[in-house]
Amino acid sequence: AGTGPYPAAPSGDGNRRGDRLISINDFWSGIMSAKDPPVRMLWLSCRNPLVQDARPSLAREAMEKLDLVVVADLFLTATARAADLVLPVTTFFEECDLVMSYWHYWVSLNEQAIAPPGEAGSDLSIAAALAGVLNRFSPGSCRFPPVDDPAWWLDREMNAVMGRLLGINDWRELRAGPRKASLPVPWHDGEFETASGRIELFSPAALADGLPPLPVYIPPSGAPAGYPLRLLTPHFQHGLNSQFPPRGWLKELHPEPAFYINPQLARERGVVRGSTVRVFNGQGEVVLPVEISLLVPEGVVLFYQRPVARDDFAINVLIDPVETDMGRHAMGVPGAAFFEAFVDLEVLDN
Repeated sequence: AGTGPYPAAPSGDGNRRGDRLISINDFWSGIMSAKDPPVRMLWLSCRNPLVQDARPSLAREAMEKLDLVVVADLFLTATARAADLVLPVTTFFEECDLVMSYWHYWVSLNEQAIAPPGEAGSDLSIAAALAGVLNRFSPGSCRFPPVDDPAWWLDREMNAVMGRLLGINDWRELRAGPRKASLPVPWHDGEFETASGRIELFSPAALADGLPPLPVYIPPSGAPAGYPLRLLTPHFQHGLNSQFPPRGWLKELHPEPAFYINPQLARERGVVRGSTVRVFNGQGEVVLPVEISLLVPEGVVLFYQRPVARDDFAINVLIDPVETDMGRHAMGVPGAAFFEAFVDLEVLDN
């Protein structure tokens, strides 16, 4: 907007402004290799990398080398416990914001119900306060507006496209109730988001990114020596990451965290249901009971993503931050090949 008691943000993208961009998919290697100047301080919000990132041991090593690590979180996570300073943040009961979903087209207004307890503050208010202090010491050094009024931000988030989709002129109209976005069927007008506006079987964009412009079959990579089993970590049907942990009748489907393997692999390795196994590779190891299921392909060790009530547990210790061959065009950096992980299995008891 360029108005208010702060300097207007310069135009241009991050590279033209001189900002350093570090791939989130191999963030910790990027942090430790950054020079001129080196990264000395890290502020983490809405993340728990000592559990969530690939190769969390690298995250811990990098955090220990930094001068200051600040974590803003609702919970005392593994990452928060490893930080130098923990800032308590607010819940949605203490914030005002627009709420959308992965699962439907409705948009609603979440209004503040109670005042923040103690010294808790929203991520927005923390960022705004930090921006104000940085600009006081070095004017213009931080382009983040030092404004912690949610209404100010929602006024700027609300645009003509959003208003048209929701059939409103102002976000405050959502106080009367949620609105469903009126979204057209994708490509209903025959126009595609390509340079030609048509379906492109030959992709100039892929060619410009150094990728084959026509679809080609790339055989799957083989298992490395010593780790013959592919590790898969999907969501289970009734949950999402640490949300909706198995309760009631769901515990019958997923009673406790476990590895799942095919009966053929079980016979080869002398595994019976309930055995404790060590699944390991060059990154680390995880010890859990094992379940045997025909639903798991041969040569695969499967672990359903779910909360585990163990401070020392992180399935990602088995995952290396391997880059995909695509992703740069849309995201600026390659994606992460989370399922390109291989392990071996050892029975500890029967």
